[in-house]
Amino acid sequence: MWIKKPHYKLKQSLDENVNFLYKEDNIYIMDNHLASAWCWLQEVDQEGKNIFLHIDRHYDLLNSPEVIQEYIIDKKIELKNLNFSEYENLEVIYEQKNASKIFRWDNYILNLQILYPKIFGKATFVTHRDGNKEGDIITREEDFLTMCHEIHSWIEDSNNRCIINIDIDFFFTQLDKEYIQIYTNEVIYEFAKSLATLKNKITVITICLSPECCGGWNNALDIASIFSEALENKFIPELRQITQLP
Repeated sequence: MWIKKPHYKLKQSLDENVNFLYKEDNIYIMDNHLASAWCWLQEVDQEGKNIFLHIDRHYDLLNSPEVIQEYIIDKKIELKNLNFSEYENLEVIYEQKNASKIFRWDNYILNLQILYPKIFGKATFVTHRDGNKEGDIITREEDFLTMCHEIHSWIEDSNNRCIINIDIDFFFTQLDKEYIQIYTNEVIYEFAKSLATLKNKITVITICLSPECCGGWNNALDIASIFSEALENKFIPELRQITQLP
C-alpha cells in the first residue's frame, strides 16, 4: 500500500524530498532514506536493542543533537505517534527564516538514536566508507560478500529483533561523473532472495532508491525491480500504474 503516493511524474529526491513511500508486509520502499526512521518506529520495540544492518554507499551518520533537543524533545513531540506526513514535515527554522527538514537522508539514524537510545543493538555497516561518520553506533564494518555469506547466522541470532536498511546506491560507484553498477544483477538477486527466505525472522526491511546517487531513476528502478521480484512484492507493478516511469 502507498503511505505516500507518488505523483505521475517523479521529481528529484536529493537530501530531503520524498516522492513516495510504499509498504507491503514488513518491507518499506522509498526514494529518500530519511523515511526509514519513521518506518522502523512502526515495526520495532524502541527498547529492543534491535540488530541493525546498514547496506549503503554512505554511512548516513550525521548528528544533529541540538536540533533534536530544541525542536522535538523540548516541544515534547513523541516521534512514534506522528503520521508520516507529520514526521516528514518536521522543520528547523534558521535566523534567515529559511526552513530545513529535521530528518534528511544523512542524519535519520543518529537523530532517531538520540530520541530512542536503546533502539539499536549490534550495528553492522556495509558501505563504501563514504559520507559523515559521527556517533559511536557502529559495532563492526564488513564487506558485502562476507555479509552475504554470514547474513543467515546474523539474523538467526537476532531473536526476531532485526532491522535491515538498504540503499540501492550501494550497488553503484561513480567514475568520471558516470555511475557504474559494480555487482551483477545475479549477485543482487541472490542477496535479495536470501532476505526473502529470512523475511519472517526480520522485523523490518527498508529499501531506498536514492536515484541521484545511482545515476538517475532508470538505474535505481532497474535494481528496485530485482528486489521486488526476489521479495515477491507488488511495488514495481503498482508504481507503473500511477507514474510516468523513465
